[in-house]
Amino acid sequence: VFKAMVPATMGAVILTTANAVKASIGTPLDAHVDYAQALAMTIPDMLRQAARDPKLVQPLLFALILPEDSTHDSVLKKITINHVVDEQKILSIKELLKDMPRACDLPLLDLTLPVFAELPKERKRAIYDNFVQIVPLLKSTPFHFAMLILLKKRVEQVAVKQFRDLKDILPELNFILTILIQSSHQSMEEQKVCFQTIMSDLKQAKKVFEPLNKYTFDQYAKALQKLDELAPIEKEKVVNAFIECVTYDGQVLVEEAEVLRAILEAMGCPIPPLLSRES
Repeated sequence: VFKAMVPATMGAVILTTANAVKASIGTPLDAHVDYAQALAMTIPDMLRQAARDPKLVQPLLFALILPEDSTHDSVLKKITINHVVDEQKILSIKELLKDMPRACDLPLLDLTLPVFAELPKERKRAIYDNFVQIVPLLKSTPFHFAMLILLKKRVEQVAVKQFRDLKDILPELNFILTILIQSSHQSMEEQKVCFQTIMSDLKQAKKVFEPLNKYTFDQYAKALQKLDELAPIEKEKVVNAFIECVTYDGQVLVEEAEVLRAILEAMGCPIPPLLSRES
């Protein structure tokens, strides 16, 4: 039995298991429908309207990444200096975002992407290129990078080839798995054990966990593109491994859940929100 509550705030814990998450893929429960309804009530009406308005998609996307720290002014200047975008619209939308739980960022982005996809090709390219310039100025998160991947997929047609052996994409698998593990609340020792367990399950036990101090969008994009190009059977193994990783101790922070969902969506494997099991 699952609890469908108003979307949790960042830092909240979701109690779930890997099997429960896997079972929800493609077969969402009534609790997921209830959650979606609660989510719709949590996103302010003006933001939902903006997500469906071609004229407001651009300022909404930029508002989603505009930081609230000391880099705010410099990032805003970078956004507006080369773009015909109303600074006041960005700031107005940013104010609305302050009243919305961060756990709603990905669902709000999901509402926005179909409208973004229908924009003229030149405008989509200009928005995406500006994002690529801005992200290095931020304290970038895996969510920021996954967001960029989702935009990129709607700007560029990428030739797809299928990898049929995990050994062909092992460095990329290792890279994304490490990012997921580092997004967790686990201690360093727990992260090492988790990594070794997951890689052993994938028959890649010789790999050693090496924390990433920093990484670039280019590294992230290339890694996710290769994972996206896995043959279906191999991709299913990776998706299951990532779910096992995030649910390793049965307690998932909302931040971890959203990173997982963003990464899997960028791989073309969207999953429903993670819900807590009732005790």
